[in-house]
Amino acid sequence: MVEPLTLRHMVETITAKRAYSNKYKIQRYGSGDAYTNLLVVNFFGPAGARASAYCCNMNIDMDAEPQAYGPFGDPKITPIEKLSNGGWLDTATNAAKKKAYDDAVKIFDDLGKKKADLIAKSKPSGDPTKPAPAPPDPKAMADLDKEIEKAKQAMKDAAVFWDDDPAKRPVNFGKIFWHWYGPLPLTPAEARARSFDEKVGEEIVNGKTVPKMVHRKPVLDDKKPYLEDVNGRFPVIQSIYEPGTGYYVSAFPQRVNTAFPDWDQRSYLPPNSTAQVPYAALSLVLEDATNVPGRPNLPGLRLNDIVLGMRLDGGQSLTFPFLDHGYKPKVGECSMEAFTALGGQLAANVNASDNRFLVLFLAFPQSAGQSADSMLTKFAAAANADDFPVMLAFVAQATLDAKNDRTKSSPREVDGDPVTNFQRWKASQVTRSPGVLPSTFAVVDQALSNAGYSPFTQRLLKRHPNLLGGGPWLTRP
Repeated sequence: MVEPLTLRHMVETITAKRAYSNKYKIQRYGSGDAYTNLLVVNFFGPAGARASAYCCNMNIDMDAEPQAYGPFGDPKITPIEKLSNGGWLDTATNAAKKKAYDDAVKIFDDLGKKKADLIAKSKPSGDPTKPAPAPPDPKAMADLDKEIEKAKQAMKDAAVFWDDDPAKRPVNFGKIFWHWYGPLPLTPAEARARSFDEKVGEEIVNGKTVPKMVHRKPVLDDKKPYLEDVNGRFPVIQSIYEPGTGYYVSAFPQRVNTAFPDWDQRSYLPPNSTAQVPYAALSLVLEDATNVPGRPNLPGLRLNDIVLGMRLDGGQSLTFPFLDHGYKPKVGECSMEAFTALGGQLAANVNASDNRFLVLFLAFPQSAGQSADSMLTKFAAAANADDFPVMLAFVAQATLDAKNDRTKSSPREVDGDPVTNFQRWKASQVTRSPGVLPSTFAVVDQALSNAGYSPFTQRLLKRHPNLLGGGPWLTRP
């Protein structure tokens, strides 16, 4: 329930803070391989209103797409995503990683044996007729300890799934160096333990019409050893009742439709739908990025919270939820449906689609099940609500101004600071040389208005256009 706006809220202002990591250091983000050094700006407004803004291109995420992943060699199956983008490593690549790990283990073991030999040689023999051996050189031992620590870290890195407790290591530790994170995987034991009774129609039994039920169990593509991951899991194959029959089940971290088990593709689609919806992927790094110095630990962004995307070159806007997780400090990952809804054109190879257009994203913590306009209404009640579109325009402008001084294939580095740039602009407005608005202001302002953002001063001027004699901002008399 949205808290009613009162005069108390009118005296509150919108403040902007750079997003910090849990260690209270400014966190920078990337967007695919196109942009680096992006800042996320957190906004705090009346009635507990909060939002996180960032600007980048859109990167297509195909998790939970019914035809995203599928087995090799079936002419009836044409996946839109490569298995390698779902975690899989081919046999040759896995073998190379295994060799690197085995080599690292040998180096670590050899150094450990070398240290043990040096210590053993320094111990008295027990024969009083023989002189006591000299102790190991302290510097040499210290240097050796450093080598051992370095070798141990190299071994851990090469292991990929290292745990200091051997009992907690995956079943295929040291043999397989990848795991499934695109297709939904299960071990054979897990598949045997799961079942689902599904109604598939009606039938006549003893003259009565009763539901026709089918007892289903997950079917794994487990006859191909090269598909087994480090956890001993294989992809689940969609049944004839699912929208991608023969394809692998592709999952979200959470089910969307709880009427089906998590190994059924329909559990990741809206009820009665065979196609995916627009959604965004939420970086785990971004989840708690609303924690900033001087503020209490507020709940951060979570799955099912909503994000408003505003395309800068055309003004299209779209509100959609976070349904998937990302693990790296990256932003801008969205579904194909979100991409096309904002005017993107899909190529035959989806990963080759032209995504060079920029989108300003405004994500709202604790907004699951709500609308963008209900979130924006809180911000619109602030005393400085007219500055909000300007602040967001500076966020967009920082990415738009990013330069690439190296090669066309290298990422663009965002070196602008939108918070500082806005503060300078604001201070300049009372001088003889006021700064100009960012070039992105008009499209951002219009997109916000289309999404329901209507500050008090704008509403006042619409009702009384001659009140101030023109101009978009109220000023004191």
